Amino acid sequence: MTALNLEFPLRPELYFLFVVLGSFLGFLSFLGYRDYVSENPKLSGDTSRLYYAFILLSVLFGAFLPGPIEFLFTGQLVLEKSLMSGLFFGWIAAEVMKALTGIRGQTGEVFAFSLPLSLCVGRIACLFGHCCYGLQSSGRLALLVDGLPRYPIPLWESAFHGLSFVLLVFTRSYRGLDGHRFRLYVFSYCIFRYFTEFYRTSPTLLMGLSLFQLMAVSLSLIILAIFLRENSNRESLHVLSH
Repeated sequence: MTALNLEFPLRPELYFLFVVLGSFLGFLSFLGYRDYVSENPKLSGDTSRLYYAFILLSVLFGAFLPGPIEFLFTGQLVLEKSLMSGLFFGWIAAEVMKALTGIRGQTGEVFAFSLPLSLCVGRIACLFGHCCYGLQSSGRLALLVDGLPRYPIPLWESAFHGLSFVLLVFTRSYRGLDGHRFRLYVFSYCIFRYFTEFYRTSPTLLMGLSLFQLMAVSLSLIILAIFLRENSNRESLHVLSH
């Protein structure tokens, strides 16, 4: 079968357009599906603003941190931003704020529908920004970047987030997922990101793994530990109530 090599022009204006469009659609999704989040903790005005502002700053800080971290290991400074790193530091910030304020529950649930839709569209921007591409590929589907066929990482990412959004929408009435949608989505992305990193250009830092693979493993273990702890607490309460 003949290889299909897709080539997209470097168009900064289209990159910006898809970033804005993804953000806009994500916001509309947030407004449309927030009522399905029945277990999102009710925070007071001041607490809510402080809590989400701290998380937002942590996400932004974390998203731009990979460059300096990789510089310490490789000696090469590359200015880049990363979803995986932003999620990692955002999640850590949320757990720290919960410990300091006594907040309980899954505060991220309110973003379970909006984030995957936003990223599904936003990843298309990478095609016109010539960023986030993969290693050189000999596969049947590739992106031509500077004349070289490369693994279509942006297309893989867009497909993953789009499929996640569709599955979350179709299961929105299933109350067994209440309080678990966002963590399930992020956990799934950690697994997806770990394996697709082998096809990216990210430098390896430790044990043959990239910084983003180390973050993906760490965050997935944190999410699993939180789930097991909460499940154990529920079982203990059930035993005590009987």
